[in-house]
Amino acid sequence: MEVLTERLKRLDELLQFDLAGQQSVVSQVRQMKPEEAGKVVDDVAQYLRAQAIEMQTCLAGLQGRNVRLLLTSTQLPKVHERTDQLKGLLNMVLGQANALNEGKAGITTDCMKTYAFPAQKYLEHLCNADELMPPEAPVALRGEPGKLFEMKLQPKMLVNGAMPSPMWVHIHTSRPVMA
Repeated sequence: MEVLTERLKRLDELLQFDLAGQQSVVSQVRQMKPEEAGKVVDDVAQYLRAQAIEMQTCLAGLQGRNVRLLLTSTQLPKVHERTDQLKGLLNMVLGQANALNEGKAGITTDCMKTYAFPAQKYLEHLCNADELMPPEAPVALRGEPGKLFEMKLQPKMLVNGAMPSPMWVHIHTSRPVMA
């Protein structure tokens, strides 16, 4: 009977899992450096998989005829309802973990498109992945011929359909040139 009590307690604890909180963590990665965003997505996906395993273990522990025989007639419908709720939550947790695994590359690329300080490696990645619109011609910042030019790079749409702000790249030359 003590084992059953522990399993029912664990069932209630697992039903309190904050999936929305994990989704909120992932939504905040878009303001992070791309490397940090990838790590956070991996960590959340791993945590979700661990929670899913615990949920599956709990559900397996509450299956079977022996468990049903230990439940009173008033407990049985409540436990059945709560296990159904946990099965639904388990499906959502697994779905979110799978979506994160499948969408990690898109999330990281979106971070590169929106990061306030785009490094050369981010620009190269976006260019190689065909995630930049054709660039505009460079513009001399101090008249021509000049040594300092600016070029507008417009990333393509984000995964959510929003258009990111353009990136401005400064080009320095050792000798004065015409744009």
